[in-house]
Amino acid sequence: DQSIHIAQMSSAPSVSLETLEQSWNTIKDGIEETKRIEAENRRERDSFENLIMNQLMNNNNDLYGVVYGLVSVAVEVVCGELEIVKPIVKISDEFAQTGCYVPEIKELHIGRRYANLTSKEDLIRLMEIIAHELRHKWQFDNNHASLEDSYITAAEDKDAYRNQWIEKDAYAYGEEHREELANLIIEVMKI
Repeated sequence: DQSIHIAQMSSAPSVSLETLEQSWNTIKDGIEETKRIEAENRRERDSFENLIMNQLMNNNNDLYGVVYGLVSVAVEVVCGELEIVKPIVKISDEFAQTGCYVPEIKELHIGRRYANLTSKEDLIRLMEIIAHELRHKWQFDNNHASLEDSYITAAEDKDAYRNQWIEKDAYAYGEEHREELANLIIEVMKI
C-alpha cells in the first residue's frame, strides 16, 4: 500500500498546470508593462527635446537665451511664492558650480553646466537649484540667516554642510517644488 502511494506521488506534477499558467501570465503582463513604461518615457523625452528645438528655432539657436528665459520665468514664480524681491540672475560659475545666492550683492548665480538642457531631468534639476537658492534669499531677507552665522561649506565638510538648518530648509524647499516648476516651464515652452 505504501509503495502504491509513493508511486502515485512521484508521478503527479509538483506544480499544477494552473499555477504555471498564472506565473506565465504574470511574467507576460510584467513585460508588457515594462514596454509601455519605456515607450512613455521615450515619448516624454522626445517631446521635451522637440520643445527645446522649437524654442531654439524661435530664438536664433541661442540656447543661452532660451535657458535664461526659462530661468527668469522660474525665478519670477518662486519669488512670487516666497514674497521676495527678484534678485539679479546670472548664469556663471563665478561663485559655485551648481548654484549660489550671494547675499552681499543680492545675486543668484546658476552654474553654466545647468544651462545645457537635454532632458526633462536636467530641467527638474535646474528648477530644484533655483528654488533652493531662492529659499536662501528668503532666509536672509527674513532674518533666518545672516552673514555673521558660522557657515560650513560643502568643500569643508559635506555632511556638516548638509546638516545645517539653512541647507536642510533650502534642500527641502527645492525638492518639494522642482517637479511643479518643471511642469510649469514645459507648459510655458508650449505657448
